[in-house]
Amino acid sequence: MLLTFLGRKKEGVLDGDLSHLCALLAEALQALVTEGLVEREKLESFNLPLYGPSIDEVKAVIALNKLFGIDHIQLFESNWDPYDDMENDGMCSSPQHGVNVAKSIRAVFEPLLASHFGECILDELFQRYARNVERHLAEDNTKYSMELDFHMAIGEAEANYANNSRLQRKALIKTKPVLEKVMRQVYMALLPPTMVVADLGCSVGINTLLFVSKVTSTVADAQCHNELGCHIMELQFFLNDLPRNDFNQVFQSLQQFTKSIAAGHPKGVALPPFYISGLPGSYYNRLFPCQSVHLFHSSYCLHWQSQKREAITVSLLTVLKICVFSISLFHKISMPDKILLSDLPIWNNIQLFIVTQLIKDMNKKMAYLNGENIYIAKSTPQSMVELYQDQF
Repeated sequence: MLLTFLGRKKEGVLDGDLSHLCALLAEALQALVTEGLVEREKLESFNLPLYGPSIDEVKAVIALNKLFGIDHIQLFESNWDPYDDMENDGMCSSPQHGVNVAKSIRAVFEPLLASHFGECILDELFQRYARNVERHLAEDNTKYSMELDFHMAIGEAEANYANNSRLQRKALIKTKPVLEKVMRQVYMALLPPTMVVADLGCSVGINTLLFVSKVTSTVADAQCHNELGCHIMELQFFLNDLPRNDFNQVFQSLQQFTKSIAAGHPKGVALPPFYISGLPGSYYNRLFPCQSVHLFHSSYCLHWQSQKREAITVSLLTVLKICVFSISLFHKISMPDKILLSDLPIWNNIQLFIVTQLIKDMNKKMAYLNGENIYIAKSTPQSMVELYQDQF
């Protein structure tokens, strides 16, 4: 038996391309409701019978029914545009890409949509959907462009980052006692022959090597005071930043840095051997093998967001009905027609947010979720199950 079907890469029910495709269609439908071209009641009674499981969910269902086993399971990705034969799943934005995606989705969903909403809205609906897809792909490309293009100001100009990062330097100095404490906890607990340290978002200038200096000095002092016994420890540093960071500037200053750190240390105190490597790439992707780093450090870096922050207004009922929770959805529920997701990472926390809103609303207005319309499944979120069961 060979089964091929749509699924998702992440565990979150609303994560993945299938959810995005449905959400963009929901947005187009909601726009038609706003303009009076579609009745709200029709939208709220529409349920798209579509669900893309994760690999873990597939394994769990097969293990539960015990009808057959899995010899091989594989998840692969493809472009949204069925006419694009490029191997990678990234895609440049253009009106034609939006049209191509809309045509492929329409070929599948048109009978369902026509029977529920009527055929007269379909052309307008999928024209809007094509524009939504085009916009989404453009925003996605902007995110990847930022990863490739973003960096601190480099070069010899007066306004470069290396000469104008005293605030960041003060933060490093302030946190020195905490760094020393953490270092001691790690090496005393593990006593690794080589301690691997990663600095995420290292940037350029003296601050980058100031952190290296503090770690090296802490280990040297520990060896001097016999805290490590006869154990000789080496240090491996990985300096990470986005690909456009000026790593050349960092490594060009290493020779002078090595001399200065040795000269600044008390006589008779040997510095541990240390090695420094540059590691370009975003830490929102995997950078290291499993269990390979003993200490991670990041200073003045994590406030940069992984994606563009934007306020998106969506219809709560539309999201629930099209990005399904693998249940037949409900009616007779009082809640705000729209919610603003400006303070949430897009989609990542929407499931928790929706359930929270439902609980608040039930406490406030005694709304009920039953109406003989909910069916509990293995993939139904636990919070939703408990909310349903509490009514009886």
